[in-house]
Amino acid sequence: MDANITYDVRIYKTSVYKGKKVTAYTVRWKTGDVAPWKERFRTSAQAESFRSALMSAAKSGEAFRLDTGRPVSWGRQESSMSWYDFCVAYVDMKWKHSAAKRRATIAWALVTVMPPMLATVKGAPDPKKMRRALRQWGFNTARRAEAPEDAEAILQWLSGTPARFRRSPTRT
Repeated sequence: MDANITYDVRIYKTSVYKGKKVTAYTVRWKTGDVAPWKERFRTSAQAESFRSALMSAAKSGEAFRLDTGRPVSWGRQESSMSWYDFCVAYVDMKWKHSAAKRRATIAWALVTVMPPMLATVKGAPDPKKMRRALRQWGFNTARRAEAPEDAEAILQWLSGTPARFRRSPTRT
């Protein structure tokens, strides 16, 4: 049995916070002996839907993960798409309907955020060469196929590198 799962789940009543401008609905639940989890919603319907999904999973005897507080079946499927491939798909989608200046702006923005989103820097190319390869060929739909060998090697390396970003639920 996995030490990271539990069947010991307690789901609490939804709490309501009424501020001057915003009302928030909070679903709280506890898995095993760890601190309670909570998730905030803007509407009561969203909160109740989330709470009922948790209750349904608990009633059907599903295991819950201790590190996320969520049912095992809700686990995130690993994406087969790298961050670079995601960015290329975005550029390709925007390319047809964007002016040249807008295309350049999109490319610069993506070049800026690419390094922090890489899961590893092991075997990473020179940062200056990587930015150049991305800006001139990787994020240029019209010129991507004509990238020189050195730039192509950099883009291949980026395509094989998964993203680092992972969202985790709020803890109390």
